[in-house]
Amino acid sequence: MGQPAFRFVDQLQAANQSYWQVLPLTPVAGHGSPYSSRSLFAGNPLLVSPERLVEEGLLPSLPDGALQGDPSKVDYESALAFKDRLLERAYLFGNPRVRNESEFLNFRARNAAWLEDFALYDALSRENGGGWLLWPEDVRRRDPGALDDKRRLLKPAVERTIFDQYVFQRQWSELYAYSKSKGVQIIGDLPFYVLHDSSDVWTHPELFKLDAAGRPAYVGGVPPDYFSEKGQR
Repeated sequence: MGQPAFRFVDQLQAANQSYWQVLPLTPVAGHGSPYSSRSLFAGNPLLVSPERLVEEGLLPSLPDGALQGDPSKVDYESALAFKDRLLERAYLFGNPRVRNESEFLNFRARNAAWLEDFALYDALSRENGGGWLLWPEDVRRRDPGALDDKRRLLKPAVERTIFDQYVFQRQWSELYAYSKSKGVQIIGDLPFYVLHDSSDVWTHPELFKLDAAGRPAYVGGVPPDYFSEKGQR
C-alpha cells in the first residue's frame, strides 16, 4: 500500500479505467492463498508499506537494503519474517505515541467485536504453534478463566497485533480514499470458505459444523476433473 499502489491508481485514471478489482486483503495461512484466511476481518500485514511507516513517524528509518531484492519473485516466508520484524520495531517505536490518540482508540472500539479475539488468537498462535486444536484444552475450549490468564500473560503480543491492524487500516483507508478521489472504485473480494484454523472458528465454533472434538464434520470441494485427478478440497 505504498507509492506504487498510488501510482497504479493514477495509471488507471489516465487510461480512463473506473474499477480496480483486488483479491481478499485478509491475513493468509501458511500456503499463502488469500482465499484461506486466518480471519475474515483482519488485514494482511504483508501489505503494509515500510516507507509509509517512516513517513507517518512510526519508524525512525528503514534498515539498510530493506527494499532490495528480485522484483520478479516473492519469497513469502522471508517476506513475512522481515515484515514481522519491521512491524515489531514500529510497535516499539511508534505505539507509545499512538495508543492514546483518539483515532487509535476509535479504531479499537469500532472493531472490538472481532479485533480483541483475533489479537488473542494471533498471540496464542505465536505461543503454541500449530492449529488451535493442538492448544491446551482449556484455551482451545475458551474457558473464561484460562482466556483471562492468557490475555494478561500475552498482553504485549496482543497489543502488538492490535497495533498492526491499526496501521493496516490507516494505510488502506488512505489508499481507498485516494482511489475514490480519482474516480476509481475498488471492487473487493472475500474468502469463500472460512479456514478451520482461524480466529473466527476458534471464537465461534457454534456457527460451524464441527464434531465433538472440534474438527470439521464436512469439508467442501469438487470431485476429480480435468484439472485435478484427485479432486480439490
